[in-house]
Parts: sequence; structure tokens; C-alpha cells
Amino acid sequence: MRFLVGRTGQWSGEAKPCEEAYRGEYTTVDRRTVDAPEKVPAMRRDPQEWYSKGTNHRVIDGNIVRDFQHKGWFVEISSLQELLDFIARHGEIVISPVFKSTDEMSIEIYNDYDSLEESYDLEIGE
Repeated sequence: MRFLVGRTGQWSGEAKPCEEAYRGEYTTVDRRTVDAPEKVPAMRRDPQEWYSKGTNHRVIDGNIVRDFQHKGWFVEISSLQELLDFIARHGEIVISPVFKSTDEMSIEIYNDYDSLEESYDLEIGE
């Protein structure tokens, strides 16, 4: 299974989060709860602006929808043992769905946990 992978504290997305990561593309979906762009408050002045960004503009179940392509870092993990090996190499992780994605999952390597916890303990103890 393919996972979008990142590392806590790395915001740019340019740095490789782990040695086995590779670059790939994924799609997110922008869905609005209206059936026409002119009904989106930010688009009332120029409804055609909706079509200037994204691709595959459509209406699904009464909602306007468009896709956005992104690039990211990915890892392949095909078994529970591979996942456990990944955790052994990189430490704690968080697995969650990619925001606004149709089917992608993500792994965040949670490498800043210890420093955050120590900082929190110091604040509580004062």
C-alpha cells in the first residue's frame, strides 16, 4: 500500500522525510455544498474563477467538485511486518487519511514527540 509520508517539523515538503521515500503525485478533492459556483460567497463576483483552478470540474450529488494535483513523498508498505520494521527504523508514527483525498493514507514520522513532551513537562512543573 502506498502512503504519503512526512516528518513532524518539516513544513516545506521538499526535504526527503526518510531514506526509502520516493516522489509521487496525488489528488485532493475540493467539494462545496452548492450546485453552482455563483452560489459560493467568494465566487459571486466572478463565478468563472471556480474553473480557473483545479481540473475535472463536475457536480456530484448537488455539490460542485474539482480536483487538485499535488506532489509528495511516498513509501510502500505491503504488510504489517513492513509497517513494524518502518516504526523500528523511524520511531513513532501517526497514520491518517490525507486531507481532502479520495483514497490516500498518510504516515507522519512523529520525531518531535520527545522534545514536545519535555517542553510540556517543564511548563507544567513551573
